[in-house]
Amino acid sequence: MWCYFNSKFVFKSRNHPPCKLYIGEESCISSVPEFVVKNENFIIVGVEEKHLKNVKPGSDYEILACGDENKRLINLNKWTDQTIYAVRVISTFVTFYKTTISKKYWDELIEGFPKTHSVVIQRWPGENGMDTGLDLSEPNGRKAILTAFSKIRQSFVK
Repeated sequence: MWCYFNSKFVFKSRNHPPCKLYIGEESCISSVPEFVVKNENFIIVGVEEKHLKNVKPGSDYEILACGDENKRLINLNKWTDQTIYAVRVISTFVTFYKTTISKKYWDELIEGFPKTHSVVIQRWPGENGMDTGLDLSEPNGRKAILTAFSKIRQSFVK
């Protein structure tokens, strides 16, 4: 699906896109998130699990794999820093993640594991647990989730 604003391409949306993280020339990690919405500089990734009992510890590699996939579709001379948002839904609990991956990090990843640059992924809400996200079944949780999506949307269309 392509999204247009003012007759100009802005976003591309795909359901279940295969994403791979390459370190050097080798594909190291694969991920298939539920959906990805992206343009050249911003990405939002959706990851979902219906039941709490099926959740295992994650590594947030979906963020890196989707960012790398987006980067490889862009001409090498046009790479820029990428801001990536992720939304993880487990049962009725929603957690948001955000990171900005620098061009220097991507450049270093071409040569192998980065030794100088790193990636910091922020999480909201900050507690770490299967049922510590914002709860869709609670009115205050729904309000906070909709507010967060609105803020993410605003950053996409700036």
